[in-house]
Amino acid sequence: MQEFCCTRRMLTLQLRELEAAGVVNRKVSAEVPPKVEYSLTEFGCRLEPALLVLREWGNEYTDRLAQQTQSHEEVDMGISQR
Repeated sequence: MQEFCCTRRMLTLQLRELEAAGVVNRKVSAEVPPKVEYSLTEFGCRLEPALLVLREWGNEYTDRLAQQTQSHEEVDMGISQR
């Protein structure tokens, strides 16, 4: 499975945008260093069915891509062995 990453700044911007939209709650603990926790709001929880469908689609797409890559590699190996 392929890993994706983003910068800390991009993650912070996206979380702040979700907070402004009422999708997530942000809780800052008075610790050193500060600890920030995010949780879904009631409104954000309503996204769960859509996210589950997207996850399933993503899993199927990843499997399909892996099969295509394997097929191309097998074809390439067959050509190079001639």
